[in-house]
Amino acid sequence: MKIPHNAKLNIVAFVFTLIPCLIFGQGVMTHEDKPENTDAPKSSLTNIPGRKIISLNGKWKAIIDPYDFGIGSWAAIWKDKVPTGKTDFYEYSFENGPVLDVPSDFNSQLPELYYFEGTVWYKKKFTYHKNTQKRLFLHFGAVSYKADVFLNSTKIGSHEGSFTSFQFDITGPVKEGDNTILVRVNNERIKDGIPALGFDWFNYGGITRDVNLVETAETYVDDYFIQLKKGSVNQIQGWVKLSGSKSQQSISIQIPEVKIDYKATTEADGKANIHFGAKLQLWSPGHPKLYQIKICS
Repeated sequence: MKIPHNAKLNIVAFVFTLIPCLIFGQGVMTHEDKPENTDAPKSSLTNIPGRKIISLNGKWKAIIDPYDFGIGSWAAIWKDKVPTGKTDFYEYSFENGPVLDVPSDFNSQLPELYYFEGTVWYKKKFTYHKNTQKRLFLHFGAVSYKADVFLNSTKIGSHEGSFTSFQFDITGPVKEGDNTILVRVNNERIKDGIPALGFDWFNYGGITRDVNLVETAETYVDDYFIQLKKGSVNQIQGWVKLSGSKSQQSISIQIPEVKIDYKATTEADGKANIHFGAKLQLWSPGHPKLYQIKICS
């Protein structure tokens, strides 16, 4: 698209904070000996940096599973069993095994994984204190390529796609105190899918972007869209949508720097249209002005 040399582009730059915040996932209970194949929600949480998060980045224990035995009932790595007596024996163990950095691909971290295509299991423990007034989501920035996610040996869902984020609502399944996450990551090439047998990039696998616990209110900001009204330099318009049991309530849009505190009420579907005036400095390469916006529910 060509832009005439005398055309004017009106741009205002915003950074958003959601107070409190955000979107739904789902967790399901599964059969004891065969984890159920439950896909991740189609929608993904937006604006993770603007929410209350607990980072799970760092060192994750790992098991390399070249024959993918761990997903079935024989090896059943997803059960995360440990010996309790001298006669107990299991074909696998996360203890004293490799440790991988998250976020990162697994291929570049160990020489023996450089050309590896297949399954690697990741394990991470975390401690959480439950709050009946809050919801908790487990959010992945990206996993390459297929992921099966387990919380305390129960499968909460699956996701396919290297560059898309996804999450699960773990408000119910999460336990008070210590919890364990297992992720089966598989980057095996397949004939009729992605990654395909023929490709022109290195087939990296692993948990390649941030992993976070995201805590929101019971009713939270699901999605939003706010910008300058087309053709205007002083009118802001858009919408905000809430999700939860109390989706019809008062919200506010705040731009602290210019002392704006706009109020609106969402409809029964949780959505509120917004429209208000504001005298703002336009963004330009010479003066890249950025305004903070807080969306409060």
